[in-house]
Amino acid sequence: MKIMKSLLPVLFIGLMVFFYGFTLMQNHDSENRRAVQLLYTEQPLTVREGLVLLEREKERESEQPLTVALWGKIPQQTIRFAEFAREMEVDVVVICGDSSLLFPSRYPLQMGEENKVLLSSDVAFRLFGSSRIVDGANFYRVHLGGREYTIRGVLAELENTVVIQGYRGMDRILNGAAVEVPKGQSPRSTIREFELRFWPAERVFDGMMISMWGRLFTWLLPVIVGITLLIGAIKHGKSL
Repeated sequence: MKIMKSLLPVLFIGLMVFFYGFTLMQNHDSENRRAVQLLYTEQPLTVREGLVLLEREKERESEQPLTVALWGKIPQQTIRFAEFAREMEVDVVVICGDSSLLFPSRYPLQMGEENKVLLSSDVAFRLFGSSRIVDGANFYRVHLGGREYTIRGVLAELENTVVIQGYRGMDRILNGAAVEVPKGQSPRSTIREFELRFWPAERVFDGMMISMWGRLFTWLLPVIVGITLLIGAIKHGKSL
């Protein structure tokens, strides 16, 4: 009886942790349905060059166009919310294309939305005092790099990061690409088509493989915690 009394609370906690991890895994699956390859080059493009390539890709008639987002990062930029007189330094991800290829969000940025911005949840909290009130709210305005932006949404999985759409006149910062693998097509053939139309890929990462390892870790961690708690309770019960 004493063993059962000591086991029940720990077993209950273990089951709660397990199902919490399972729920996280299900939510992660629902947000990341797209098979994506990440490709990098050592010779960055200007935003103007990137936009020209993307527009050319959309106009392809004889071949199926690739779904591509080009991106790069500018570190240590100051973002400011004038109404609360708050500012902070952030890393700015400049993207040309659909931002959801890189960062799953309920409110992704699309090409041409040059006056909107995505914030990581910690940036939103420090500027506005909350991340919930700004997610999807298009009336909050911030200043970044001499331009004014409205808030498009909040990204939960990033830290100290702001995402904007690139605009013509920006420097050579586009050194990465996220490419969606069409259904029925292998990642290798998709990469080959990308290299013919954009640039030779010097580094390639499988976005689906990275996502799979993330889901596996999310699922295993609660299981390991639950089992550890259960074993500890059994040992404790035997010692009584």
